[in-house]
Amino acid sequence: MKFKIFVSVMLVIIAASTATTAGVLVYGGIKVKSQTKTVTDKVNNLNGQIDGINKNLQNINKSLQSTNTQLKNQSGNISSL
Repeated sequence: MKFKIFVSVMLVIIAASTATTAGVLVYGGIKVKSQTKTVTDKVNNLNGQIDGINKNLQNINKSLQSTNTQLKNQSGNISSL
C-alpha cells in the first residue's frame, strides 16, 4: 500500500515538473520571439538609415566630381590668358 502511495506521489511530482518545464519553455519561446522581432526591426531601421547615408554620399561625390571638372575647365581658361 505504501508503495502505491509512493508511486502516486512520484507521478504527481513528475506531472507537475513536466507541466512547469513546458510552461517555462513556451514562455521563453514567446519572449525570444518578441526580442527577435524587436532586434530585427531595429536592424531594418538601421539599414534604412545607412542606405540614406550612402545615397547622400553618392550625391556629394557627384557634386564634387562636377565641381572638379568645372575647376579644371576654369584652370585651363586661366592658363590661356
